[in-house]
Amino acid sequence: MPQLDVFTFLGQVTWFSLSFVIYFIAIGVIVLPLINRSVKLRSKKLAYSLNLHQSAQALLDSNQSILPYDQSMVQRLKGVNADLIIVKKAN
Repeated sequence: MPQLDVFTFLGQVTWFSLSFVIYFIAIGVIVLPLINRSVKLRSKKLAYSLNLHQSAQALLDSNQSILPYDQSMVQRLKGVNADLIIVKKAN
């Protein structure tokens, strides 16, 4: 079998080792920084999106708590307007 030939075995091991080292360096220098940058960018986007969602939720919650106050103020103003109309008619 040619794979087990003693004369070419050392050359095969050498080329395999050299190819493996080149591949390992290429992964460490090129691919991993790209993946790291992508993960950081995604993390920032998710944090921004979460912050935006929390801000919108807080705004909605504050609007829900203000709504009854606004409705009561509208009722009071309607009552004041009705009183003013009655006073004007009386004069």
